[in-house]
Amino acid sequence: MTWLQGHRGAQPSRFAMPQVWAAHGWSEHTHPRRVRESLLVEWPEGEKRPTKCWLAQLGSQPLGLWRFVRIAKARWRIEQDYRELKGELEMGHYEGRQWLGWHHHLCLVTMAYAFLRFEQARLKRNFWCDPEPAPSPPAAPRAAD
Repeated sequence: MTWLQGHRGAQPSRFAMPQVWAAHGWSEHTHPRRVRESLLVEWPEGEKRPTKCWLAQLGSQPLGLWRFVRIAKARWRIEQDYRELKGELEMGHYEGRQWLGWHHHLCLVTMAYAFLRFEQARLKRNFWCDPEPAPSPPAAPRAAD
């Protein structure tokens, strides 16, 4: 699948999404708690072996391969958000000394940023950036004439 069409051109890779049972909480005196998780494995074309993997606890919610790849590859968006939070909204400029004040500052900065991102998305031509096709409603039975 080609997961990105950017300035470097198409980025084709092969992906697999097996279900695994990872052991958490391993210690000498207790047995690990087994949790079913989804493992996303990326094997770029031209590579000898897989190069990256992501592990996620999705629970019972269905998440298709394409959507999982998009979420896993969204690191650039997270880094850009962090730069904007620190730069435009001065997330790192709190100079107080107490936890409550810092927490208050961070909450306000985060809410302001969420509002700005929502407004940016709303003003775009294509409002929803990841549209899911709506399921077709079942056809209503027709009455006999």
